[in-house]
This record gives sequence, C-alpha cells and structure tokens, in this order.
Amino acid sequence: MTLHPAATVPSAPRLDFAGNPAAFSAVAEVLRLAHGRQFNPAFASETSRIDPLPHQRIAVYERMLGQEPLRFLLTDDAGAGKTVMTGLYVREMLSRGRIRREQRALAVEKERALAWLDAASGRIVPGGVRFLAYALVVPADDAGETERHDVRVEEVAVGIALAWERARGAEVRDVSRPELARGAGLPDWPGFDLLSTHPDGEVRNVEVKGRAGQGSIRMEVNEWKQACHLGARYWLYVVLDCATPAPRLLRVQDPFAKLLASRRESASYAISAKALAEAAEGG
Repeated sequence: MTLHPAATVPSAPRLDFAGNPAAFSAVAEVLRLAHGRQFNPAFASETSRIDPLPHQRIAVYERMLGQEPLRFLLTDDAGAGKTVMTGLYVREMLSRGRIRREQRALAVEKERALAWLDAASGRIVPGGVRFLAYALVVPADDAGETERHDVRVEEVAVGIALAWERARGAEVRDVSRPELARGAGLPDWPGFDLLSTHPDGEVRNVEVKGRAGQGSIRMEVNEWKQACHLGARYWLYVVLDCATPAPRLLRVQDPFAKLLASRRESASYAISAKALAEAAEGG
C-alpha cells in the first residue's frame, strides 16, 4: 500500500470587521434600491416623496407600464395629477432599466439608418431622360406672401449697399424706418434709406432698391422729390438678382438728372432696368 501525503486544506478566510460601517451601509442601500423592483412591482411609489392616489396608480401600473414601447396620451381634468403620473412612470422606467434599453435600441436603429443612407448612392443608377410635362411657375396670389418676399429682397439689397459703403471707410446710418430716421435728426420719412459719411467729408443720401431678378424699379413720390432737391448728394443703389447667388449692384449719382422716369404709377415713378444700367457709376 502506497501512502500519499495528505492534501493541504485551505484555512477559512479571516473575517475583518474593521471596515467603515457607514460606507458598507451606503453600498447595501444602493444595491437594495437597484434590485428593489424585483420584489415590489410598485417600488417607484415607495421611494417617492408623494403618496399616489388610487387613480394615479391604476393609470401607471395597469395601463402605461404594460405598453412597450409606450404609445399613450395622458389626459385628465386640471389638478388630477397628470404630472404625478408622468413622474411615477419615468421613475419606474428608470428603476427597471427600460429607458436604457430604449436608448440602446434607438442608437442601433440610428446606426442602421445611417448605414442605409451611406449606401444609398450606390443604389442610384442613372438612366435615360424621359420628358414628363412642362411646369409653369406663377407668383403667389397671397398678398402676405408677396410682402414677405419683398421684405427679404429689400433686406438683401440694404445689406449689400451697407457693405459697399463700409468697405470704403464710410460711417453709415440706417434711416429706413421712422424711429431710425428720428434718431438721426431727420423727419420720419426722409426719402432715402442710408445716410453715409465718407472719410473725406462727403455725405451721401442713399436710396436702396432691390429686385429678385431683373426689371424696372419704382421710386416713391417723396423719394423722387428728395432726389430732385439733393441733386448730386442723392444716390440710388439698385441691387439686381437678389434671389440668386450673385446679386449685382448698380449705383447712380443724382438720379433725378440722369434718369428719366418713364411713367407714373399711382404714387410712384417707374424706371427701367436699361436706363439704370446706362446711368450706373463704374467701379
């Protein structure tokens, strides 16, 4: 008979009770809260600072939580506690980890959608051109839409005129609105949009007109009178093609002397685009 040495039996681990009891209690409480939902289906209501009413418990635990994903419209009378129900639902979703799962699922869905879009270009195969129909685009009949479009065109034109003047060192004041004109010591409607003072002391009274494309412009009666009164100090800046990537600025000094208003339309004078181009300053 062969004798073998006895196997060494490991000694039991030595218990150490010298730890921090407060830290141990905090860790135990964290674990209890993290797994409390496994033992109490209404665990969120037990950790809230409010005591939900019966109808609030029914709405959350018998109706809302049973739907995944949630498709639920929560409506009730004022003061019935809709905020309490929503908060209780969110707390339950957090404690059950369902919000994190939804976030991960959404992230996966987002990546899948992005991958599909990245590969979309490879699925587009050019083919022959086939005529379908003509399309005629006409201006909108809505007066409000036309006014909004005109305002946007004027904003583009004024911005280009301001940039042109300031690029040459001029100090420019916008006097296109009554409150701005009064701030500059002018009447409410001075007959021009910009008051520009150049470094050499030259003062320009600039009226700005904008067109989305090409075409004639209209000068109001007050503007035409000021052009007559101010003479060479009055400048007309017309910005054509405001609705395109390459707007074009035409500048006319003393327009009353250089331009012929072809006709008067109600309270304004019409000036053709051809006349503007011929009278425009160079540079």
